[in-house]
Amino acid sequence: MITDPDSDQYKHLPFRSPAALEVFEYGRELARQRKGGDGTDLISILVNRTPEDGEPLSATDFDNYFLLLRDRAATRPPGTQSASRCWR
Repeated sequence: MITDPDSDQYKHLPFRSPAALEVFEYGRELARQRKGGDGTDLISILVNRTPEDGEPLSATDFDNYFLLLRDRAATRPPGTQSASRCWR
């Protein structure tokens, strides 16, 4: 796909894949739902707490964190605690 000229429009997305856009939108929807809440899940913490450096996460930073977290949840070894509770 990298050599496919049609993928050039996705060159700034992970794996040059338009599927990344769907993952980002899913994460953004979860962030909208949790913004302003008092949840203790990872998404709530990311959108409601200011990091120690005082600089709130940008939308791009959140997208990238979400993608990494989602990938980590999908690749956990069997029998370990699931990170999927972050998405509930």
